[in-house]
Amino acid sequence: MIKSTVFSFLLVLISISLTTASDIVTKQVSSTASTISWVGKKVTGKHSGTIGLKSGQLQFDGSSLVGGEFTIDMSSLKVTDLKPGKGKEKLEGHLSSADFFGTLSHPTALLKFASVKSTGGGNYDITADLTIKDIKNTISFQANVNGDAATADITVDRTLYDVKYGSTKFGALADKAIYDDFELSVSLSYGDVMVKQINTAESTIAWIGKKVTGQHSGTIGVKSGALQFANGAPIGGDFVIDMASLQVTDLKAGKGKEKLEGHLYSDDFFGTANYPTANLVISDVMSKGDNSYQFSGELTIKGITQPLTFTGSVEGNTATAEIAVDRTLYNVKYGSTKFGALADKAIYDDFALTVKLVL
Repeated sequence: MIKSTVFSFLLVLISISLTTASDIVTKQVSSTASTISWVGKKVTGKHSGTIGLKSGQLQFDGSSLVGGEFTIDMSSLKVTDLKPGKGKEKLEGHLSSADFFGTLSHPTALLKFASVKSTGGGNYDITADLTIKDIKNTISFQANVNGDAATADITVDRTLYDVKYGSTKFGALADKAIYDDFELSVSLSYGDVMVKQINTAESTIAWIGKKVTGQHSGTIGVKSGALQFANGAPIGGDFVIDMASLQVTDLKAGKGKEKLEGHLYSDDFFGTANYPTANLVISDVMSKGDNSYQFSGELTIKGITQPLTFTGSVEGNTATAEIAVDRTLYNVKYGSTKFGALADKAIYDDFALTVKLVL
């Protein structure tokens, strides 16, 4: 009788455990549709910017938030309140250095929820472990969950993570001090995101480069890529372009084709031996109606990342776009009048891409 009772009790416990586990639903957070903004203040003012989310997930028990875990891409840290050439690059370099976040040695930060307590109305008190520069500390903050989005404002004491530069706690002069706390404004999107991989064999990128005396054209291959969709509409994407596949199509073999391709592969242009790929990350998409969208993100060529905005369309399993790129922003200066080329031999700075992606 006792054995039977104990056995029945164990079965009930197992049943409760299994039921509880099966009720927990994990929802992947869209890294491209989510944003993290930061503000750091000092005695003489403040600076602001963004940090990318590398990956993340939230756990729900029914409609209630019960957990979460995120990887933050510290190497993507950007300053947005300064313009290029006006201090932006200098401050980004300093923030990436060992004085601050040491992103070369510590490219990611981790945030993992330890406890979640509902306070009603979609609001939660959250305690979490935050790891920056391999140092873990406990932080607390409030978050709100509404539909397929979650938001939070988080205050972080940087000195707890060995980020001491400019802190009066560690010898900085009061009139030049940088405040210890920085603020994070987090907006997460975790709807039913569908990722559609690009069919690289059927997708095409055609290019045209113009000069005073004419133009040349050709193709570049897509190495890999995907578009993200929510509710049938694009919300982001990530693509790798195979720069080493660059071809000239308006010249024939033995008639200048090989010479021009070799020049385009060289350091005068795209330096494909050292930079065999380019990357396009789409982080913001705005509908313009009739399957037309404005895409914004970042394009990286020759290891240099610049913002890029363009218009394209998505219909069925095909996405198309016309993109203009200023090559000089990526240290491709050959033949540019900005950098000493004679006007009658100039190559125009912009080149055009006609993109067709098959999903």
